[in-house]
Amino acid sequence: MRINVNKLISSTLGALALFMTITSGEAQAQQVPGRATSATLGTVSSTAPALKLTRTAAPIQTQAEWILNNDTELVRVPLNKIVSVKLPGKVRNVIIGNPAIANIVGPNDGTRAHVYVLALLVGSTSIIFEDAQGNILYKGDIQVDIDVVGIQSAISELLPDEKIQVTAQRNSVFLKGFVRSAVVSAQAFDIVGRFVADANSVINNLEVLGSRQVIMQVHVSEMKRNVIKQLGFDFTYSKNIGTGTSRALSLTQDASTPLAAARTAAGLTAAFATGNILPAITGFGNISYQVLEENGLAKTLAEPVLTAISGETATFLAGGTFPMLTTIDTDGNKTYTQTPFGIRLSFTPTVMDKGQINLHIATEVSDRDTSIAVDGIPGLKINRTETVVDLPSGGSLIISGLIQNELINTVDGVPGLKDMPIIGALFRSEAYRNKETELVVTITAYLAEPVGNNARLALPSDGFVASSDMDLYLLGRLHKEYTKLPLPPYATPLAGPYGYIME
Repeated sequence: MRINVNKLISSTLGALALFMTITSGEAQAQQVPGRATSATLGTVSSTAPALKLTRTAAPIQTQAEWILNNDTELVRVPLNKIVSVKLPGKVRNVIIGNPAIANIVGPNDGTRAHVYVLALLVGSTSIIFEDAQGNILYKGDIQVDIDVVGIQSAISELLPDEKIQVTAQRNSVFLKGFVRSAVVSAQAFDIVGRFVADANSVINNLEVLGSRQVIMQVHVSEMKRNVIKQLGFDFTYSKNIGTGTSRALSLTQDASTPLAAARTAAGLTAAFATGNILPAITGFGNISYQVLEENGLAKTLAEPVLTAISGETATFLAGGTFPMLTTIDTDGNKTYTQTPFGIRLSFTPTVMDKGQINLHIATEVSDRDTSIAVDGIPGLKINRTETVVDLPSGGSLIISGLIQNELINTVDGVPGLKDMPIIGALFRSEAYRNKETELVVTITAYLAEPVGNNARLALPSDGFVASSDMDLYLLGRLHKEYTKLPLPPYATPLAGPYGYIME
């Protein structure tokens, strides 16, 4: 039998080329643009042209390639990414619970043991791979998470000195690691918020290094000076209502008059009468000369101290409440609201870089004022300040101040006579009032560390022992002991104000 060598070589080369083409096609992924996938059980197939894949760096929390076996329960894929999946046998059928979440890319005609999973939507779905005989090669879940590669890249670029790790669970993004301050933590949170649809899906688990507690000291100092001067004369007199005369006039003489008719219609039988009552001044009283000068001085000092964690709000109130009328209904029922007064402090600290402290502070000193009472209920005299400042640990700052000077001059007198030269002073009274108020509010903030377990903090009550009856009635002592050392039997009391001041 004669064999045509040229035809044999040509046929062999053609078969070899066809084999290489098929083999090369098996190493390529199948892109399926526009292909609809049914959620019913069946075979996922594709006839689209092959698309060559380029392997990139493995995204965070995912693998570029999954080798599935009975121990693999969950395949995680970033959103809009493709990962390679290897199975223990050649795939014939693929069953997907929700094709809208993930899809299989690549031929599954029973000739290859790996496919590509394309993530389409955040969520999870079940998946089953079968071979040509219907045996289950793998049964598990595919979970699609937010792609955090871009988020991690932005964090690393914008905050290069911080150790922040970004992870994802479905549509939630988690931040963990260590940062230098609460400001950096807030910046990282804002950066991640730009990559997600809902900022509430960002969970900030970053820990701030160093001290995060802030002690706030507020000093409210107020001085009031009041000067009152009065000079003038005051006349008094008395007036009595004396006995008058009355002359009766009958209204019944002419029954046709309107007044008489009205009287008759009303059933009145007595006659009307008119008369005159003559007042009389019985005499003048005393003439008084008024001279008054009054000087007043008042001092108010409040020093509240409060501690809070960075980013949290702390509130302090030392005072009380009193009922204030708020509403009156149509039946006259009154509703009262308990209104607080006293020394109030509220602040929110934020520890920043290099020991700087940002403070949102509101302080108030209030007291009841009977001079503005309504229906016996006093009003409130309030000194209030609210602001936002930055200062270093241990630094002090005046956040508000007030200087008020109120001058009132009043002249009372008899018109005409009070304006006469020299003798006009006898018919007028002058009143002069000068009121000066000076108010200053200062703050000091410290970064605080807790003391050791065995350390004991000093208290104002340390060393205090109540006095006995003998100490109180015989020696006049208000306390038996207010020091760590015993007092002598007849100790000389301290002069001036004394007590505890804690720093």
